[in-house]
Amino acid sequence: MFTYHDDVRKSALPLMQSLTTLSQSFKHLSEGPLEGEQEPQSQTLTYNTPQGCPNPDLYQQAVSKLHKWTREASDTSNGAPVGTLHQDLSDLTSGIYIKRETSATSLKERHMEFIELNLQLYESWLDDQGNVVSWPRDFPVFRYLDTVGNNMITALQAAYAYNAGNETTDTQVTGRSDRSKSSHVDDVTTLNTLHTEYLDNRMFGLTRTAVDGF
Repeated sequence: MFTYHDDVRKSALPLMQSLTTLSQSFKHLSEGPLEGEQEPQSQTLTYNTPQGCPNPDLYQQAVSKLHKWTREASDTSNGAPVGTLHQDLSDLTSGIYIKRETSATSLKERHMEFIELNLQLYESWLDDQGNVVSWPRDFPVFRYLDTVGNNMITALQAAYAYNAGNETTDTQVTGRSDRSKSSHVDDVTTLNTLHTEYLDNRMFGLTRTAVDGF
């Protein structure tokens, strides 16, 4: 069972919900295994490619990786009711030092991977001159990717803020105390910077209205 502080829970639940929606949208986007694939465990899904995509192969790769990231983030195969991403969020507010440090690293790596995969998807819509061609407004998965990204930042901020305001010493790790409040502030600042850079790149050649108005 996950043990969230109330403030963290309020932020984690929207993230869980948006991950579920994103996962479902990927399933609707998929066309099925490639020809010749037989075993369910080894099936390689192909995805509907919107008309006008200048780099369909890159698009397929990016969507496949994002789908895999979403499955892993929301995985419940080990009995976790809301997935591995939320287990990390729960551990980030744990009273055990090593759990906090491990989950903090895991969350940052997971978030950076999410941003990188989104940028790969964005790059699949660039022409030879580096300009964005027609954006697929009728594909909800693109909107849900933005929602997950925003919800992830909110949840991470809440978890780090809770940790920064409740510094403790882990009695199971002799002589090691929690990281300073300034370190947690730096973590949030770094994540915000990464997310802003992702949005800036994502919007290059587009308008926010065009992307948000699917």
